[in-house]
Amino acid sequence: MKVLDNMLISEPWPHMIVDDYYDNDLFINAKKEIIAFLIKRRPKRRLVYSTHDATFSKNLPETTKCLNSVDPLIYAGYFKNHRKYTTPKIHHEVSFIISEFEYPIHDEIEKKVFSFVTYIAPANGIGTLIYDKNKNYVKEVEWKTNRTLIFAGLTGITWHNYKADNRPRITINTFLTT
Repeated sequence: MKVLDNMLISEPWPHMIVDDYYDNDLFINAKKEIIAFLIKRRPKRRLVYSTHDATFSKNLPETTKCLNSVDPLIYAGYFKNHRKYTTPKIHHEVSFIISEFEYPIHDEIEKKVFSFVTYIAPANGIGTLIYDKNKNYVKEVEWKTNRTLIFAGLTGITWHNYKADNRPRITINTFLTT
């Protein structure tokens, strides 16, 4: 795993970009499994399949192995400002949106302490769009498969959104929640 610039990026709000977040072999197996799973499900617009679903590890065993290979708490020390937590719960989801779909600008809900967005497919796409506290566009975290955007959600500050171009967008999202 490689943290770009080996530091926290402060503008417009603290975040990290980590390349090769997951071991490459684990990631390739998970990616194949996720795509095969989605082909069977044929989502019409948007699908979020999460570890809250009882059949997640049964349907996505390679993905589960990949997800369990990284402890997201190792990144907590990089962030000075974050929501308080005592015993965080880790929640994973596979997110699929169809082409030409855009999710609105939002910050993270109160129960999310840390968010991790890992780009799965396509090979080239639109990353996460980041805005300042006034919701003015600042930059895009460029899309690269197995790249992860990490941030501590803060109400009214960590504004962002995402969209798909002419191809569907698939990500793995991990949340540490209170």
